[in-house]
Amino acid sequence: MLQVKELNQYYGGSHILRSVNFEARIGEVTCLLGRNGVGKTTLLKCLMGLIPARSGSVLWQEKNVTHWKPHQRVRAGVAYVPQGRDIFPRLTVEENLLLGLSRFSAQEARRVPDDIYALFPVLQEMKHRRGGDLSGGQQQQLAIGRALASRPQLLILDEPTEGIQPSVIKEIGQVISQLAHRGDNWPTNTYSCREAALFKAVTVKIWSPTAFEGWSPFEIRDRAALALSRSSLADRRLAPGLGAHAFYH
Repeated sequence: MLQVKELNQYYGGSHILRSVNFEARIGEVTCLLGRNGVGKTTLLKCLMGLIPARSGSVLWQEKNVTHWKPHQRVRAGVAYVPQGRDIFPRLTVEENLLLGLSRFSAQEARRVPDDIYALFPVLQEMKHRRGGDLSGGQQQQLAIGRALASRPQLLILDEPTEGIQPSVIKEIGQVISQLAHRGDNWPTNTYSCREAALFKAVTVKIWSPTAFEGWSPFEIRDRAALALSRSSLADRRLAPGLGAHAFYH
């Protein structure tokens, strides 16, 4: 289980994360919702160790990882797909995926696991193509596949559906739901609800792994609004054009 306790962080001179507390349990889907600029990406980077927390603690599987380096968190079973994908455009799809195996020995890192290609068949079809030649949706699938290659127990996704066509968004959502159902303990962060109208405060809400199946963006918006309206953290005024992030376990 991931636990965040009294986490504080600043962005420039702004106190962007104020005593953030939440839990993300194995086998559940945790969705982090908030308007643009409230610190969702900053929080995710703190969880991955890319930005040091000013104060507070991050616990993973009952271990305090607050001061661990990113590579130490990867070895502990945490993976991160950043906003913007950050694939290597001059490397082939297969070479990008092999980079996700860097935490393992050379013998184990020689071949892309079949599970990755099973989740994203298009990657197998295009494994000899350069990453930069893929569409935005295919690059996102590649970024997620690379993260999954490290066999994480916690997968953090930052805006994984940003700028992607609806059919690919659906495929990614199905993969995330499938991982949650499989019980591999692969949490995730982000179901980007571009049309969602969310609240002003950074708020975390946990749904079941099937929560988003068959939902339109507007249904996600409405249910998120209803859930957050019952939260003590929520600012009751709705605002359009907000982003969303989610952890899937």
